[in-house]
Amino acid sequence: EGSPCRAALLATKDAFLLQTLGRPGGEGLAVPSGGAGECPNRLGLQLMLLRGELAKGDAWTGFLKELFDDATGSAVSAEADERWKAIVLEAADAVATQATQGRGDP
Repeated sequence: EGSPCRAALLATKDAFLLQTLGRPGGEGLAVPSGGAGECPNRLGLQLMLLRGELAKGDAWTGFLKELFDDATGSAVSAEADERWKAIVLEAADAVATQATQGRGDP
């Protein structure tokens, strides 16, 4: 109940959690795209759902449950899948932009 991981996850509050892959030398940002039939940002999705369960709900829980089936973890429809992919791409773009600005790159 009082684990450091639990506390760290709850400390993210209502933040969108984005799974990224490190690159050699720390350059660039890569977001797992998910293979054919795979969900991009699977780890971020699962952590946001777990956080919502631990916190007895948060801003993302209801929305995510509209897009994904609790029993299978699959998108409820092709439209839900495309919507999720667009959200993940937008989040990745925002993080990449912030990272670039932080390094002073144009």
